Amino acid sequence: MSLFNISRHLTNLRRLANPGDGSRFWIGQTMVIVSTVLGVYLAANAGFERAIEFDAMVNKRSAYHLLGSLEAELKDNITIMNKLAESLSVINKDRKYMLRRHQTGKFVWQAMLESDHTFQIPAEVLTGVRRYYKNLEILRYELENSKIPNHYFIQRVKKEHAVLEEKVLPTITTEKDRLTRILTSLDISYDEK
Repeated sequence: MSLFNISRHLTNLRRLANPGDGSRFWIGQTMVIVSTVLGVYLAANAGFERAIEFDAMVNKRSAYHLLGSLEAELKDNITIMNKLAESLSVINKDRKYMLRRHQTGKFVWQAMLESDHTFQIPAEVLTGVRRYYKNLEILRYELENSKIPNHYFIQRVKKEHAVLEEKVLPTITTEKDRLTRILTSLDISYDEK
C-alpha cells in the first residue's frame, strides 16, 4: 500500500510540474487578478498624489489673494486713520461725529476669520493685524469716551501705523513675492488683471 501512495504523490507532483488544461486556466486567472489589483493600486496612488498637489496649489493661490486683499484693506485703513488724525489736529469738533465719519474697514479681516486658507498666511501677519485692529479699537473707544486727549490719540495712531508699515506690510510683500515665485514656477495663473 505504501508503494501505491508514493505513486499517487508522484503523479500529483507531475501534474503540478506539467500543468494540464485546468491548472493553466487558474494560473492565468490568478495573474489577471494580481495585475488588476496592482494596476488599480498604482493608479489610485498616482491620483491621490495629484490631488494633494492640486490642493496645495489652490491653497497657495488663495493665500496670495487673501494677502493682496488684506494689504489693500490695511493701506486703506491707514489712509482713513491719517485723515482722522489730521481732522482732529486741525478741527476740535465732536469726537463721536469724527470717529463715525472715519470708520475703518474690516471686511477682509472678518472674511478671513471664516476662511479655510487663513492659516496659510504667516503668523507674524495675522498677529500684527490682530494687534493693530485691537489697539485701534481701544484707542477709538477711549477717544470717543473722552478718556484720552486728541494729541495722545494722534500720537498712538502714528505709532500703530509705524509698526504696521515696518513689520506687517513688508512681511505681506515678502510672502506675496514667495507665493508668486512658487505659482509662476508651477505655471499657475494667480493674478487676475
